[in-house]
Amino acid sequence: MSTAPLSPGEVTLEARGVTVHLGGTPILTEVDLDLRRGEVTVLVGPNGAGKSTLFGVLAGDIAPRAGTVRIIAGSPAAGGSASRELADVSALRPKELSRRRAVQMQDSRLAFSFTARDAVEMGRAPWVGTPEEERDDEVIAAALAAGEVTHLAARQVPSLSGGERSRVAFARLLAQETEILLLDEPTAALDIRHQEHVIAAARARARAGATVMVIVHDLSLAAAYADRIVLLEDGRVRAVGSPAEVLTAELLSEVYQHPVTVLTAPEGGELLIVPVRRRPDADAPAPLEIPMELPA
Repeated sequence: MSTAPLSPGEVTLEARGVTVHLGGTPILTEVDLDLRRGEVTVLVGPNGAGKSTLFGVLAGDIAPRAGTVRIIAGSPAAGGSASRELADVSALRPKELSRRRAVQMQDSRLAFSFTARDAVEMGRAPWVGTPEEERDDEVIAAALAAGEVTHLAARQVPSLSGGERSRVAFARLLAQETEILLLDEPTAALDIRHQEHVIAAARARARAGATVMVIVHDLSLAAAYADRIVLLEDGRVRAVGSPAEVLTAELLSEVYQHPVTVLTAPEGGELLIVPVRRRPDADAPAPLEIPMELPA
């Protein structure tokens, strides 16, 4: 796949004034967001903040009530300079959209008993009938290796654990070979080692020129790998900036409505976000007991 001649840091996907109502309830309100080439943007926020809805809008799977989402690509212009091509995601045909952005959903399910390799091969569907199709075997093998699922290639997906299925879904995303990668909680079902591996692999793709956006709940993981943090609260962007700018104890305690402490790791200097845990006071009233009758 040819790489668009946009420079690192240039915007490749932009959202302006995105507003979404579901069932009459406002979910997102006038959200502006830029995703940039060569960066990992991590979307965080409490449950119900609108993260997955915004993810769906950026992916082109949810039509906003108001606002626009546009993909920006570079293309050679006369004289060898680069021009900028803008396309509204709602105007792109499914195949064209799938050649520009790849999506890993939080819950990746296959209705039939495909093997893991079959599932990863599905990521190559957008390139059928193009010269890129000749690279399928090479790309699939590399994606299986990057997801650490080569040894699972012949296994049927329903026989895999939740974490293994998540890694197969990540490999499929990589096999699609797009310049924009959108991942919704790709680490939720993973153990510590594979959490680190998947996010590091996504960051490596960004360093190679891709645009990456990830939703995670682990704020320490976000701090370690994000170039920029976007903090959502009640369907609005509360803060955007570097991990150090956004992940402060004061702001997080307010948005998550629970006290947190932000520490600096002794090795590496990464931020560690730790919830403050207090034991109930001895004089506090006993917790409510719910009576339950067991069958005889």
